[in-house]
Amino acid sequence: MANRLWSCLTFTNVAAGATVAQAHNLNVNGAGRVPDFGWVDDSSFTPSADATNVTVTNTAASAQTVHVMVVLIHSVFRELGGAIADMTPKPYWLVGGSGGGGGGGSGVSIQRYIATGAEGTDFMVTLTVPQATDLYSVSPANAGVANIVAYDCPDVLAGDRTTTQFRVVTTGALTLDDIIDFMIVER
Repeated sequence: MANRLWSCLTFTNVAAGATVAQAHNLNVNGAGRVPDFGWVDDSSFTPSADATNVTVTNTAASAQTVHVMVVLIHSVFRELGGAIADMTPKPYWLVGGSGGGGGGGSGVSIQRYIATGAEGTDFMVTLTVPQATDLYSVSPANAGVANIVAYDCPDVLAGDRTTTQFRVVTTGALTLDDIIDFMIVER
């Protein structure tokens, strides 16, 4: 199993008061790991994680959807011990937003892209929530791609990033139903 250092999960229509878990698949050399950091885009959810799953509890009065991103820092520092290996709390959770629409919050959102197979290697992705400015960063993650490709989300040319879309360049063509998750962070 290839190392997996981050994962984006969507918990859809979680009932009020319900607790739901999903596998995050973070691992190093096939061994499951507890994430170091996690981001939750809706403050009505209480998150937790272990070496296998992310668990969320909906504290709102109605069913809600939440996006969660978890990250594992795998580095020489961890292998040699020290602050990262001994970090507490673990994971460290960042919680933003107040549900729906992207107003306020931490400025971190997660968007899933499902390929049509017609993208080629240079294409634009439309944001599900438009940004206030074009000053945001985009980090892609493979969430189910048939052929492993490298991704870049350049912000070099005019039009690479707008308030409604961003450019993606890959080293190989995507195929129908390939999935890429993007973490979008306002600057």
